[in-house]
Formats: sequence, structure tokens, C-alpha cells
Amino acid sequence: MSVNETIMTNKLRRPKTLSLLLVVFFTLSTMSLPACSDNDNNTTPQRVVQAMVYFDDEGPAATAWVQDGDQNFVSDAVLTINDRPFELVYLGDEASDEDNIPIYYLELYDLKSGDSLTLVAKRPDGTMIYASPSVQIPMPLELVEPEPDHAIVPGAEVVVSWTGGEGATHIAAFYADDLGEEQYLDVQKYGDVEAITIPEGIIREGGGIIGATALSGDSASFQTTAREEPVESSFF
Repeated sequence: MSVNETIMTNKLRRPKTLSLLLVVFFTLSTMSLPACSDNDNNTTPQRVVQAMVYFDDEGPAATAWVQDGDQNFVSDAVLTINDRPFELVYLGDEASDEDNIPIYYLELYDLKSGDSLTLVAKRPDGTMIYASPSVQIPMPLELVEPEPDHAIVPGAEVVVSWTGGEGATHIAAFYADDLGEEQYLDVQKYGDVEAITIPEGIIREGGGIIGATALSGDSASFQTTAREEPVESSFF
């Protein structure tokens, strides 16, 4: 699945930081993982990969994480997009390895909206973990509402609207506060709605980010409630 977003903060690079938007997707994808092990009825795959392509100021870049059947993050997978290999970085406290999360990262700055991507993830021995179908990068969005000088009232609803995004399968409105403690994501099929309202009680006092994102790929990866079926690998 590929994402072309309208608002970004810090990008994931060697300083090992994530934008607030990536924190939103990371949290929503991991919070819904079922509590299963490798041997629970043989239904949970031994490796699951969650990968995304997003736009920073210089162009498309990709991040991914891989977990085993016990939901442990693993660092021995081999990931590529269009045969280009990811590098391994770590998200967390650079002074301590104990709580660091291995993240796979790849710059794709020569690509653009309309280009197609294919993700392949393998174990070190070459065993396939996941191979995605070809996914098209959506066209850029232009945020219409809220305007840059619009006063956001904590606790009030906020209407998010946009233009563009052709080639997307879905549109998402999102919010995250600066601390990453409050995150909200509302995903709708592209073309079904012209605006999405962030409801009352979501926006906190203080800094944060509100925006819209054009998405393409597997819509099942955007379920934000607990699900009983095993989580599957995805690419958006």
C-alpha cells in the first residue's frame, strides 16, 4: 500500500525519528495484533511484515517492521521494494539497545506519483514472508480544510477536506498530538466522501498535527479495533 500525504513532520532518517503520522499508523497497526503464538492452531504466521511508503520533503520513502508469532520485533528479515534493499535502523533510545525497535528504511526519492511498487520480504535463508501485489503511488493531495490560519479549539470537532489524490483506494483524516499520546484516524473509500469530521473530544490542548492522506493498497490493514482473526502482512 502506498501513501501520499499532505502534512509531514520529521522524517525517518539516521536520527531514527518518525513523523507523527507514522506514529499513528504504527500504533494502530500494533494495537490490534491478536495475542497469539506461533503454535496457536497453526493460524498465526511465524513472521508478519507491516510496510508503508510515505512522502517526505524529498520524495517517497519506505518504513517497515517485522514481528514473529510472539509479537517480538525481529531484525533478521530481508526486505526490498522493486528489488531495492531496505536498511535497518532502530527506533528508541540511542543510548540503550534494550527498548529499541528495529525498523527497516528505504529512500525512493527518484520515484513519483503514478509509479508502481512491489514489496518482497524474506527470511535470512530466503524463505518468503510476504510478496505484495503491485501498488500505485497516489497523486498528491491539497488540503482545503482546515486552513493554515484556522484556530483549532481543543475538544471541538474539525472538518478535514481536500482535493486531488487520484489513484488512491482510500482517504484518511488523521490527528496526533505532539506527545504521541492521542491519535485518531478515520479511513473512507476514495470518492465516497468529500470531507471527514474529526469528532468532538479528540483534539487536545497544545501542539499537534491534522491532515489528510491518500492511500492505496490493502484496506484490511486499517482496522482500528481488536480483531479475532490472525493479523496479516500488509503494504500501503
